[in-house]
Amino acid sequence: MEDNKFMKRIALFTALLMTITGVSSLTSIGDYSKNESESMSSAIHSEDIEYDYVTVDENTISLDSSASDVETLFSNMEGEGSENEEQGFNEPSPIDEMTKEEKAEAVASLSSEVRAEDFDLEKKVEEMPSVNEMTDQEKELFDSLVKEEVKAYDGEDKELYAEMLVNFFDEDSEYYFDLNSAQEELENNIEEVQEDTDGVMMLASKKKKRTRAKVAIGTKFAASVLNLAIGTAVGGGSGAITAYIVKKGKKEAQRVFTKTVVSRLKAWGAPKLAWAVGAAVGVAMNYADIGTVIAKQIDKRDSYPNNGWIDIR
Repeated sequence: MEDNKFMKRIALFTALLMTITGVSSLTSIGDYSKNESESMSSAIHSEDIEYDYVTVDENTISLDSSASDVETLFSNMEGEGSENEEQGFNEPSPIDEMTKEEKAEAVASLSSEVRAEDFDLEKKVEEMPSVNEMTDQEKELFDSLVKEEVKAYDGEDKELYAEMLVNFFDEDSEYYFDLNSAQEELENNIEEVQEDTDGVMMLASKKKKRTRAKVAIGTKFAASVLNLAIGTAVGGGSGAITAYIVKKGKKEAQRVFTKTVVSRLKAWGAPKLAWAVGAAVGVAMNYADIGTVIAKQIDKRDSYPNNGWIDIR
């Protein structure tokens, strides 16, 4: 009898000991995971740590860069998210936060031509002069807008990007108003530059080619040409475009932008995209960078959604 009691006590003690040990182990594992997570997070944001390679699917992409470059690489991956995530790449429009006085100042900053009731944005964009025919004032504005787009461009060859943006609006160029040819030239030259630098290949040119239509334009380039066309018409960058929206009101501005973007896409050889413009512009009204949001929203609705390319045909 005493032996049975003793054995039961031993069994109970053993079970209790195992329970305590298990809880302790789980706590240690949790602390370890937390510490490892914090350590990895710290490492990713440290400029002192360098990475030898990054493996994406079947491709190993050689890198000789800091963690900031790795973050840039992965920011180009497929899947841009929903409308609620647009803020990740674009600041919200300041219009809803503006006071009456600020709105009045914004409208006053526009030229008298743009403020006029009979100003036709669609017509103004359509009649945008070729780069070689611009006045000094128009060229100065255009160049400043190109600089804004190049500054926002996260690719490697910013000089080439600026050149192709200018060529797109220059009637003496073979890429004049030709989205497909301009994109091909930009892409081919960027690949050549990257292949000449120790075999480094960007994800967009190595992977996304397999998941896009035969004729497609990169969302970044599409965004830039839209921003340049609209910005040149209203006399400035995102600030002038915001002021124009204030002047017209969001509902009317959305209607005008939709007409303008549709007409330009048709003129630039991409009539297939017209059906998606209305919804894209509707979302873009809530953000400062109109061109970027429109381009990404169209990409979200084409044959290969969210791959960083807009299917032209």
